[in-house]
Amino acid sequence: MAHFGRSKRNNRLGASYPTLVLLLWLIVSSSTGNAQDRPGWPKPWGILEKPLGCEENMIYMEAAATLTSEESQRDKVLIVVARLGDHERFQGLNRRRLHNLRVNLTENLRVDPQRLVMTSGEKVRGNGRVEFYLGGKLIGALLVARGKDLCVDCCDIDERYYPHRKNRAARH
Repeated sequence: MAHFGRSKRNNRLGASYPTLVLLLWLIVSSSTGNAQDRPGWPKPWGILEKPLGCEENMIYMEAAATLTSEESQRDKVLIVVARLGDHERFQGLNRRRLHNLRVNLTENLRVDPQRLVMTSGEKVRGNGRVEFYLGGKLIGALLVARGKDLCVDCCDIDERYYPHRKNRAARH
């Protein structure tokens, strides 16, 4: 009898397993579809956990540019705030970070310079960061490794970026 009871339980589990898989598939596929159809996509990303590489930074900057260019956002300004992190004292570092972002956002991503405000903010704990606000609301923040420029476009030397690069080592 115990054997029969066990197989009956297995049958019940076996019958509900495909239903559970189907239900999970429907939930996942419907939430993915809704996210893509929802206004404001790509969505804000918040504050990241660690500094990223050039390509990943570019993805987030493209998201900020896309949000800025949406019809519903046309009357709003994109504000970029650079903040020094722990053990960073040189404001020139923030100026370089902002310069690189301005070049990338206006020249590569075609954000209207008149809709762009760049500024430095108070220091933060941990890594330095660059925050993006649209219409006064935080879209997200990119973290920057201590004493480094924010890589925005490529890992090769580009004359448009890092204008003070040769003097940087002695000034951190």
